[in-house]
Amino acid sequence: MSLAATAGQICEWTKGSLLRGRPEQTFSGTLIDSREVGAEDLFVAIVGPNHDAHSFVTRVLLSGAAGVLIESDRMGETVPPSKGFVIAVEDTTLALADIARGHRQSFQGPLIGITGSNGKTTTKELCADILRRQGSTLATHGNLNNHYGVPLTLLRREAQDALAIIEMGMNHRGEIATLCEIAEPTIGVLTNVGTAHIEFLGSREAIAEEKGDLLACLPAGGTAVLPRDYPLAFAQATRTKASVLSFGQHSEADLRASQVRFLDSGHFTFQLDSPFGRGEIRVPGLAETIVENALAAAGGAFAAGVSFERVAEGLAEHAGVSGRMQPRTIAGEILVIDDTYNANPQSMQNALETVVRVPARGKRFVALGQMGELGDVADEAHLELGALAASKDLDGLFVLAPAASLIAEGARAAGMRADRIHEEADHTAIAVALRARLSKGDLVLVKGSRAARMERVIDALEEGHN
Repeated sequence: MSLAATAGQICEWTKGSLLRGRPEQTFSGTLIDSREVGAEDLFVAIVGPNHDAHSFVTRVLLSGAAGVLIESDRMGETVPPSKGFVIAVEDTTLALADIARGHRQSFQGPLIGITGSNGKTTTKELCADILRRQGSTLATHGNLNNHYGVPLTLLRREAQDALAIIEMGMNHRGEIATLCEIAEPTIGVLTNVGTAHIEFLGSREAIAEEKGDLLACLPAGGTAVLPRDYPLAFAQATRTKASVLSFGQHSEADLRASQVRFLDSGHFTFQLDSPFGRGEIRVPGLAETIVENALAAAGGAFAAGVSFERVAEGLAEHAGVSGRMQPRTIAGEILVIDDTYNANPQSMQNALETVVRVPARGKRFVALGQMGELGDVADEAHLELGALAASKDLDGLFVLAPAASLIAEGARAAGMRADRIHEEADHTAIAVALRARLSKGDLVLVKGSRAARMERVIDALEEGHN
């Protein structure tokens, strides 16, 4: 159960007005989804672009919620008789951040903030696997890493939590700094800088600047964990007052991976040399990017005081992250690599390289959806992706048309045989076309941005083989 707080503390943190109830009334959970609110919870009525949660206030109070937070200009008849306290604020979204910020002040342990263009969630999960060996750990669920997810994560903290790791995402300038003001990380991990969200930020340099805001906010006694192999990201080291800990395969990295090998068991091994110890590391994963994710996670854990032995043990027991290079087996002998959670040019390249490296007895196919948030470079990026696919000697390229048709066009222009390129209008059609060509021992990569919903292709494939 989350730590308890009082109505009086909420008023203090948010500068809100207690309309009903007593300052000493308590609650232990803070939620913005009315369907999840219980008797000990505070419901924050968020006003979003497409909905106004004040319409649920009456139901929440009548069902016995501990209290509600509403906006002053939306009070009206939204406050029925009940035992729950009622607090009014000017803006409930800002108030949610204020509550999390106030709650954060009582936490004295290391708090790791993590951001980057690729690998944030995987690195966060790897780091959490390590930290839990050290003590009770608060960690972001899934990718709840925005201006709602970060406060809600902080507000899940329990009394026994000794460490915390918070994932921080963005797609517009200034968002990382805002999240840092709420979470106040003592350790910052920057995984890399790519072109994800370039539609909104304009250039990789602007993306690096935005990601680097995490490092700029760190205290002098903190640690900035940076990728030595990415010059644009590593250059952000000049912006921090904290100590710098670098990672990568670069010879000057503080945490250096060498002798990297992929095992048929679906693991990578590498030699890790660091100021904290040296030895062989084993981590489950199909794509070589798991090595840099493991290094970033280890850097965060070392900065939090975890031993080399516990780092190695935590990495070895990583279970993977749903929708991110996860192996799934269909009909017993067809390997499907599920990388459907999201996509950008860098992660697409990594995925294609993985397809041709992972052992397979049969043919190799890829099913791709569009990449999102690329702005003016979107057409060029999709054409280049098609050319890259053509260079990999695949047995079949399937794309979701029309959004991803430029991938097919790029592949044709680069010389891929026409009978290996398939444009299909929906997910089921892709699955049907794939199923007609699949045999035992084949391998299929399925990937696309969130909007492409490419997991539906895998669902349809599984249904067709039941």
